[in-house]
Amino acid sequence: MLQTAKKVYGITPLRFIDKEKYRKAQRLLEYSGNSIEEIAYMTGAANISIFSKQFKKWSGYSPSEYRKQVLHKRTVYSKNQTGYFE
Repeated sequence: MLQTAKKVYGITPLRFIDKEKYRKAQRLLEYSGNSIEEIAYMTGAANISIFSKQFKKWSGYSPSEYRKQVLHKRTVYSKNQTGYFE
């Protein structure tokens, strides 16, 4: 007896692919210096507009808002602004 992927894995194949695209987009926005347009193409979006709409649907943020939020959280300051960590 064949079971559907959703019954076996708890998620449809299309939903799984969407989640993986979102994870890839997050990593690229966080760690790469690529433009949002380049990231859109890397994740398989036909254009930046479609990518931006889909990313906002996934995260609640536009790609540029997400990138700014992540970069702001990553700012590291030294204890006494000397450039050395203590």
